[in-house]
Amino acid sequence: MSPRERALALQAGLLIILHLWLLYAYPGGAYGQVATWTSTAIIVTLLMLSGLVYLFAVRSCMKINSTRPAMIWIFTVGVVLRVITCFAPPAHEDDFYRYLWDGGLAAHGINPYTLAPGDVRDSGDGDPRLNTLRETAGPIFERINHPHLKTVYPPMAQVGFAVAHWIKPWSLNAWRCVLAITDVAVFALLCLLLQRLTLPLGLILIYWWNPVLIKETYNTCHMDILMLPFLVGIVLLYHYRRYVWASLLVALATGMKLWPIVLFPLVLRPLLSSPRKLVLPAILCVTILGILAIPVYVGGLGSNSGFVRYMATWEMNDGLYMLLRWTAERIPLGLESHSLARILAGALLGIVIVFLVRRPADSCEAFCDKALTILVVLFLVSPTQFPWYSLWFLPLLVVAPRPSALLLSVLLPLYYLRFAFSEADKVAYFDHGVVWIEFVPVYILMIREFVSGGGLKVQGNALR
Repeated sequence: MSPRERALALQAGLLIILHLWLLYAYPGGAYGQVATWTSTAIIVTLLMLSGLVYLFAVRSCMKINSTRPAMIWIFTVGVVLRVITCFAPPAHEDDFYRYLWDGGLAAHGINPYTLAPGDVRDSGDGDPRLNTLRETAGPIFERINHPHLKTVYPPMAQVGFAVAHWIKPWSLNAWRCVLAITDVAVFALLCLLLQRLTLPLGLILIYWWNPVLIKETYNTCHMDILMLPFLVGIVLLYHYRRYVWASLLVALATGMKLWPIVLFPLVLRPLLSSPRKLVLPAILCVTILGILAIPVYVGGLGSNSGFVRYMATWEMNDGLYMLLRWTAERIPLGLESHSLARILAGALLGIVIVFLVRRPADSCEAFCDKALTILVVLFLVSPTQFPWYSLWFLPLLVVAPRPSALLLSVLLPLYYLRFAFSEADKVAYFDHGVVWIEFVPVYILMIREFVSGGGLKVQGNALR
């Protein structure tokens, strides 16, 4: 065993130990809510240590030969970390209650955009199917967050929720099964992508051992991973120059999570020299998005729409957006500060996209690097920068690793301190203090990468 292989084995062992420790640090009980200083501090510390060990593992993984036994071992360690995490009750987050409720509605042919859970609770003698679902859901229904708002999850995501309900109604483990199947599919697609690009297969560790991915997918059970097979599919189709099919996946991915639409200009950039070729993918994308928007439109976009409220006022764990809103409050245009700040954020993202698509990506690696930049900027200027949102660009790091984006795996767990600050009625200390500790190192590294012209370079079997 080489020194690098021994180092990677040690790092794998440390990750397993830290995840076992987390298993005991997470709360007991069925619902696992945590807000005390001690428990939250321990969990955040263990998650950050896991992220640090993960960074060392990333440095080690490409110094070893990507043999079949090595790949089996990398896969097995990732599976062990996931299995350990599945035994812990969800800590801090409770979005999965909404997923399970939406899945019950969709599985029974009810438009989830029609009524908020609070409307169902107060309706009394409404649709008998709703009353039955509410009764059978039991505590699942009672624990849905923001019950006065209709769902914010797009139609393609509702398919995943419904599948979990079909497997077993109101079961968090059934939902975990859907997430796990998707996770393995992403692993397989990334291995295929690395093979096609003749890159070392060991880079898959960047995805498969990522502690934020494991925590947010298997403990708090967020749905963002459902979009990742579409993202990797877009990259593969771009590699094969199947731009129309890639556009189709962009549309379907947007129906899963709204943000993938920002990749549309990058996907279509190679066709700009032949404008006629742009017509078909544009029509295809608009048509699919129009069809997917029908249930949302039919359900109504009033003040209790999750989409409307989220896009208009939602703000959490943000750094750059906070500065944009501070700026907006001092610009005398007569616009509400959140609206103007969102316009400024969109303009900044638009400038980045225009800059990156001024020339088409001449390789799949260049496409991944540009897409990664767009998605990281989108994440950093967003008014909501939850840890699970970092999964948006995680598969791209396998092909285009960047220290700034990888560093988020260490720092993002700081977000969970907000719950303890909130419990102590000192949340302003987090929102205006801790959040800068979370993101300023990332900003500094991004500036350094921009000046130096890139991130980690993959050369043969070495990651430098």
